[in-house]
Amino acid sequence: MPAAAPPANGLTDKVGSGKIAKLFMMLSVLPLPPIPVHFQINFDDVADAATKQALAVAMNSLKGQGRDPALTHSSHSIIAALTLFSDWCEFGVKNATACKLKKDGLVLDLMHRVLADGGEQDECAVDEDAAYSVFFAVTKHWVDAYLPPGARVVMAATKPDTVAHESDIHIGMAHYCYSQGVLYSAKGSALACPVHKTIQRSYEDKIDAAKADADAIENRELDSEEVRRQQQGMAELYSQHPFGKLLVLCFARIHRDTLKGHAPEGGASVTETARELLEKAQKVHAQVCFRGVFYASCVSDAAACLSWRLLTLTV
Repeated sequence: MPAAAPPANGLTDKVGSGKIAKLFMMLSVLPLPPIPVHFQINFDDVADAATKQALAVAMNSLKGQGRDPALTHSSHSIIAALTLFSDWCEFGVKNATACKLKKDGLVLDLMHRVLADGGEQDECAVDEDAAYSVFFAVTKHWVDAYLPPGARVVMAATKPDTVAHESDIHIGMAHYCYSQGVLYSAKGSALACPVHKTIQRSYEDKIDAAKADADAIENRELDSEEVRRQQQGMAELYSQHPFGKLLVLCFARIHRDTLKGHAPEGGASVTETARELLEKAQKVHAQVCFRGVFYASCVSDAAACLSWRLLTLTV
């Protein structure tokens, strides 16, 4: 692929702090955690010059401009780059509704896969490879939803145990787990994550110990009060766990949401009710896709039955 052309038409690969903050918030509430992937993009055949230029500039944020299939990327870095691309060109604006529709369908697919692999028990037990396989399958299609005609992407899976401790992907996952834990903790006891509660309690105990004794070791472990932030402190506690464990935690949270994020009627089985509601939502989504009708005005029949947080987090 030829080298990317210099920024043109007002485009620049310098992103302002406001946009960075919005990207961070968007990634924090994605239903998909950051995972390591191999990624290669080719946009030689993109016909529209402005679209091609926007994609080239956006790819500058990735290692090797997204052209080296041997490099490992965070899936969130790829999604962030493609989000910038969508903001920078007319294709992205025109594709916004179709892209969201595809991603809404992928959220339902994610829930279906998690429920199938996680089983019927509230506390599901899957290994990190199984959790990775589910997230990779959905992430691959999530990335495809952004692409313009003529752009081709090859994504290959890797192993979760290849993520080094305190690497960029590991730290990114720790912050994502914090954000995901906050979201679920705000939705009531049925969906509150016990791991998040434990980590929050540990963080608060550290603060109490530091206040009680100026010489306590916690004072060396915590940031000074002037700059201390709960997210940073709790993310550091999350990061004490290996990446694979955090990946399984993300899977378990989504499984609990899929299984218990609704109120079954009467004595109905929680599992069967979850499956029936999911199937209904998928059918409605398929009908919307087939008819080409705007999603928000047609999915209400299924949405009336669902209280799942995930359906509100596609961006």
